[in-house]
Amino acid sequence: MNHAEAEDAGPWSGIAAVALVVIAAALRVAAGYTDFWMDEVWTLYYAERIESAKDVFTEIRHSNNHHLLTLYYYWVQQVVEPTAHWIVYRIPSLAAGVLTVVVAAWMARRRGSLAALVTLVMLGGSYLMTHFASEARGYALVILLSFLSLAWSRAYLERSRTTALVGFWIVGSVGFLCHLMYLNTLLSLAGSVFFEGLRHRESRGKLWKSGLWLFSVPGVFLLWFHWFEIQHLRIGEGPERSFLLVVVESLSMTGGGPARGMIAWIAGSAVAAMFLTSLVSLARRGDREWPFLALIMFVTPTTLILVTQPKLLFLRYFLLAIAFGLYATSLCVARWLDGTAPWRNLAMAVLAAFLLTNALRISHLLEEGRGAFGEAVRYMAANTPGKLTTVLSIDEFGNRMLLEYHGRFLEDGEQIALSPRKELPAQGAAWFLRHKIGEPPEPLAEWKDRHGNRYDLAQSYGYAGLSGAHWSLYRNRRLP
Repeated sequence: MNHAEAEDAGPWSGIAAVALVVIAAALRVAAGYTDFWMDEVWTLYYAERIESAKDVFTEIRHSNNHHLLTLYYYWVQQVVEPTAHWIVYRIPSLAAGVLTVVVAAWMARRRGSLAALVTLVMLGGSYLMTHFASEARGYALVILLSFLSLAWSRAYLERSRTTALVGFWIVGSVGFLCHLMYLNTLLSLAGSVFFEGLRHRESRGKLWKSGLWLFSVPGVFLLWFHWFEIQHLRIGEGPERSFLLVVVESLSMTGGGPARGMIAWIAGSAVAAMFLTSLVSLARRGDREWPFLALIMFVTPTTLILVTQPKLLFLRYFLLAIAFGLYATSLCVARWLDGTAPWRNLAMAVLAAFLLTNALRISHLLEEGRGAFGEAVRYMAANTPGKLTTVLSIDEFGNRMLLEYHGRFLEDGEQIALSPRKELPAQGAAWFLRHKIGEPPEPLAEWKDRHGNRYDLAQSYGYAGLSGAHWSLYRNRRLP
């Protein structure tokens, strides 16, 4: 169905669409005010130490460098304000997150107004889409560019639009500057064009020729970028986890479920079943997007992981599969809503369950955030004699940056600094900071440093999961 054939649901459809976009934007902006966390501060650390924009490509050879976002950080430092509130760094992600909802709904509009509205509901109300659109990383941008890539590739292949071709060339190259997982999108699109050529013998030559022209610029850019940058990247450290457990976590949290445990397996299985059902539904209707969706949701990410054998796996590496899975599910649920009473009831049950569980997740994100680093820094400074607060921590690398960043916002000349463990004075530091990612740490009533100084638990701060950390603060008994 083309745009002209899409049904007109009247003015109420437009009003509802605007309201849903506003709600999605409000959720993302609210989540954007939660504390700046480790990976974001790390990017800022790089941006503050380079001398020019070209250094983003020549001096920061690390997987934490999402090039386009690092350039933006550098621009904020140079043009806006070096001590700007962290929400400023999150503006590109916030904008991309909202635009993704709009673009996906616009694409779904080809199947009717109802499909567009359901897409707004599911992508707009998704906890994972809200979470990653509210932090200053490249994930929200690469999701947006992937949806634009699908839209513009279809426009060029089906209608030979030059503007769509140029648009695809741009986003197909810039996508790699947002995050290297854009490779999933490019390979899935190329695979879908190849598959479509196999299915249509009469137009195979023309289709594949157009496909070669379509992927020429992004392909050349990828080869150059690999030679110039990718092969030199150092991969960050983190906990090693199995492929299956990360997949279960990703599927479960897509449905608003927990990250682990039996309920995660149940919720993940339900989401996987819904994704597969949606693909089958689209394939049976002859929807031209289903080969791409099948590839990006299941085949491409799995194949890339099996081929590259990465040491570290995180849920965020599956965000493209999740985003397009929600898009496919929206199209399927919209069709159920337009069917008979039993199908409508099933669709309403799916939507209600999805919105309820994801709303709870979003509420937890808004309440706990990515940690309470700023509050913890203020608490330690307020409960330490003098202007300098010293802190001891096992995880020195990350916590040093977090303390330095959030310490910038202390008032009245107060300062906070990490005491290196190897140089710890005999009296110890004023505080011991216990850092943990994942499940809350087992409570310890006290902690003792290598000089025998004892520290008592004074305060604990949690976080909502995925991005951030738990902090537990232990105060040195020597302090008055």
